Amino acid sequence: MKKLILIILATSSSFVFADEAASCNGDYLQGTIDVAPYFKSGASQQGVELSHTHIQVNSGGSEYDVAIDNVFANDYDQTNGSSVPSSLAQSLQVGQTVQLCGELYTSGGLGIHWVHTNCGVSSSGPNGYVVINGQNLTNNQEYCYLWPS
Repeated sequence: MKKLILIILATSSSFVFADEAASCNGDYLQGTIDVAPYFKSGASQQGVELSHTHIQVNSGGSEYDVAIDNVFANDYDQTNGSSVPSSLAQSLQVGQTVQLCGELYTSGGLGIHWVHTNCGVSSSGPNGYVVINGQNLTNNQEYCYLWPS
């Protein structure tokens, strides 16, 4: 019985990852966080700063820069605009496995962006995500009004 439970536990995370990959309508990337989250300021749109949180992820031996739009973090607060949102700072830890859906790019190095909801506007980009332990960290739609359909 113990062996059966261990087998189930060992393979259950594989099923979660497979489900995440199947749900991605963009480019899927799974890897290990190598560099802790850091803040990068951005342009302002309608008075809201479009800052980013960056992490480095190793996937298949390649390093990817991940640009996460802070306005899509579940706890984004524009009054605290010069730091990584706490939900991202707490969840995106070095050594953690992360599943990403977005848009890969190679200009200026390997990376992935658009790792957030597309606000229901399917033509604007993939309906991306940043998932840690089954939790989507970038599905806040409070600021979708910045990109009217």
